[in-house]
Amino acid sequence: MKILYLALVEMDVHGGPRTHLLEICQNLANLGNDILILLPAQKVKPRVAGCRVFTIPFFGFSIVSLVIYYLTISLYLIYYLVRFRPDSIYEREMNNLLPVIICRIFRKPIIMEVNGSIRDDMEQIKASRLAIDIACLVQRYELKCADRIIVTGVGLKNRLQKECSLPPDKIFVVDNGVNIEIFHPMDKDMCRVRTGLFPERLYLGFIGTFNPHHDITTLISALPVVIRSNPDVYLVLVGKGLTLDDAKRRASELGIDNRVIFRGSVPYDEMPYYINSFDISILTANKIKLNREGISSFKLLEYMACGQAVIVNDIPDSPTPQELRNKVISVPPGDPQALGEAIISLLQDRALRESMGKEARKFIEKGWTWKDAAEKTQGLLLRRKA
Repeated sequence: MKILYLALVEMDVHGGPRTHLLEICQNLANLGNDILILLPAQKVKPRVAGCRVFTIPFFGFSIVSLVIYYLTISLYLIYYLVRFRPDSIYEREMNNLLPVIICRIFRKPIIMEVNGSIRDDMEQIKASRLAIDIACLVQRYELKCADRIIVTGVGLKNRLQKECSLPPDKIFVVDNGVNIEIFHPMDKDMCRVRTGLFPERLYLGFIGTFNPHHDITTLISALPVVIRSNPDVYLVLVGKGLTLDDAKRRASELGIDNRVIFRGSVPYDEMPYYINSFDISILTANKIKLNREGISSFKLLEYMACGQAVIVNDIPDSPTPQELRNKVISVPPGDPQALGEAIISLLQDRALRESMGKEARKFIEKGWTWKDAAEKTQGLLLRRKA
């Protein structure tokens, strides 16, 4: 099957969008599909194994620059509809009406991947109310025009159905995955040497973007609770984002900035070494975000693939609390005391940590890889083609 993939993803920025695009496209190619990807131009041309990549001039995220990119990628879409003759168009939603209109004119199916509400994204960057309303209208129209919609969790599916008045049989859940060849259990001491962490200390860890929905301040606020019982505990935070300065400020206010280690962004291939350096991996989430749509985090899956003992907030999405039973410990969101007490309890029980890690790895191997996600995606593309 020929698939034309459209996206506005900066491939030189390590993060979720880059990982998702790389893994889905590479695994679709491994299944025998012919993939052509249209992406923004970077300093170094992005490479996606098994796929052809064509880059389009990109000048940043100003309104003028986005309009130029949207017009240009739409022109190339027309060109490749004629030249490449794809069976399906797969778009990682860009809040751009032109691709769905063009696909309707050419009578080509377009499958839209949606990773969140545009309203939330624009509120994070403090966009004006008018800009938010326009973006929501665009999202609503392009999703109505799409032939199928792929989301990463039931919570987001339910939210899009309500906010965009979409029929439930148009939206399909394809869970995130994890690359189990890269993310797997490794020797802790070796990993700590590689990451520059001390072998004798206890480390709690988080890897991900510093965005409001990850609620890093609650995690930092829980650390003093833990230190009172475990004086040799340190917190390692890997990543960057909008709330990084807030996180540093909170650590300073609590007088624990010498116990919180900020490592910034690290390359994708280095992440497993950090995860395997941790005694406990933690994923916190904002209560508002959880209540709106839940969170389907492949960072959680990467923790579990590395055989880690994991503490998460009450995540009412994917994997479900039932699936995570005996594999992770769940605590209420926004509660530093509860989080701190859960960390203390788990630090005191090494056997439990090891048991949780083994069960987590087994769980991931049974249906939570990127290959599994690509097979589900291909099934939807083939269904539409038929």
